Amino acid sequence: MINGLNSANSVVANKTSPRESANNIRGNDSGTTGSQNVNEATRVSRVEEIKAQVESGTYQLNMNQTAQKVAESLIF
Repeated sequence: MINGLNSANSVVANKTSPRESANNIRGNDSGTTGSQNVNEATRVSRVEEIKAQVESGTYQLNMNQTAQKVAESLIF
């Protein structure tokens, strides 16, 4: 999980397991259905992928998409 930036403006990651990260994303809700389990597996996979990219230094943030989402959240 990404915590923030260090003094060198590098991304700093938590040392949490992909399962813990996925649980944090979905709010630790234990009442899941079959389709929620599939979605959880997809999220866990995506979290693992992003975590590996962050740890290897290859994760790239799409600043245009991020700015768009921030602007949308401020407008709506």
